[in-house]
Amino acid sequence: MNRTLQDRLVKELRLADIDDMEAGNAFLPGFIEHYNARFAIVPARPDDLHRPMNLAPDRLKEILCKREQRYVGSQLTFSFERQQEQQTKPAVKTNSEKIGYKPRGRKPGKRTDFMTDPAIIARRRQALSQQSAVEQGQTYPARLNGVSSDCMSESSFKQAGHNAVLW
Repeated sequence: MNRTLQDRLVKELRLADIDDMEAGNAFLPGFIEHYNARFAIVPARPDDLHRPMNLAPDRLKEILCKREQRYVGSQLTFSFERQQEQQTKPAVKTNSEKIGYKPRGRKPGKRTDFMTDPAIIARRRQALSQQSAVEQGQTYPARLNGVSSDCMSESSFKQAGHNAVLW
């Protein structure tokens, strides 16, 4: 009907109290006859004035198709009528996904912070208490005959039996 009905059919269906498909299908032939009698125009010449088409149907599809060249950007965007459009990312599988590889996490469950976990800190302290000072990386002042060298006076140094000169 080439958009001549607009919403007239809907209004006519409402005026006729039609609310189901069967009643609407029964109403439609009478409505079309009345509508054509009211708005139809007799052509000036009854002949068919269309020219014969001498094209293959495939060629006609190419002629009636509107094509425009677009360039797709690096983020899958292109412009059309001064608006930026973005395509969805194509679902392309990586080689790892194709062979069925699934990356595993470090361990199942919640990730643990080893610096603040009380159970781990207690185990560390127990292990460090069992190590010697050298294994722990601590430096202690050297002892000479039971006396610490950093607090020794020159006389106590000589009493310990050392002959070297302290500077």
